[in-house]
Amino acid sequence: MPLTNILGPSSIFGHEAPATSIRLTLCILNTSISNSDFRRPTEKTTAQWTSILHLAAKWGFESIQLLAIDSLTASAIPVDKIVLGRRYSILDWLPGAYEAVCTRANPLTVEEGMKLGVEDIIKISAVRQVYGCAKARYEAKHLSNDLGDIFGLEKAAEEVSVGSADDEANTIKILQDQVTTAQAEFTAFPTPAQPPCEWFSQYPPDVTCASRNCHPSPGNTCPSCLTPKESDERRLKREDKEEKERCLNDLKGKRDVKQQDLVEKQERMSLFR
Repeated sequence: MPLTNILGPSSIFGHEAPATSIRLTLCILNTSISNSDFRRPTEKTTAQWTSILHLAAKWGFESIQLLAIDSLTASAIPVDKIVLGRRYSILDWLPGAYEAVCTRANPLTVEEGMKLGVEDIIKISAVRQVYGCAKARYEAKHLSNDLGDIFGLEKAAEEVSVGSADDEANTIKILQDQVTTAQAEFTAFPTPAQPPCEWFSQYPPDVTCASRNCHPSPGNTCPSCLTPKESDERRLKREDKEEKERCLNDLKGKRDVKQQDLVEKQERMSLFR
């Protein structure tokens, strides 16, 4: 009977086996028959060798199954070695693969969990906790805020946060305009000339009562140094400008903290995909 009839279309997973997987298996068969150097077939990818292993195990091609196992030993990732090792009784793979998964830095992904199944997921999680393999990468204070995203509980909150971000951007824009106006108004006032210090007039201009740490009060400070350095109107403009600048910087600082928190949260969430 032709080999194509023997193989058929069914795969080990109960789905239709891709024609390419069947052709690959036939290619290996042909190579093994015609080539005495049986263990140096054409280079294949890990996915292709996995398909070959499925078909070889299903149809009892032991030599090709061993060839696929040899190739996958070097290329398959630990999670796949656990899945394939369990399914095809490749016992040599299992200890090292389990240890690699239990001791690695990153947790299991959703895709890996789907491959392994509930029992293995629970045991791997328990091992990582009991043996201290799962080192904390983030502070526990983030947990309560992250739970909604991890388990898909905060769809409405995300929509609200987008609106609040827009409001914050508009507020910053308004404050920036106000600061620009206040700075222009303050600059319009000429800087008052500082009269020279009467007590230290023989010294350079920067030497004054204040520079000599004299308390600014009558008797401790000369009359010139006691004279107000700016008018009340200019002082009010300056204080208004400084207050608006302070508010703007505070708001920008809070925005930057939120943006940094968002970046860090996205990094944390990437571990749960």
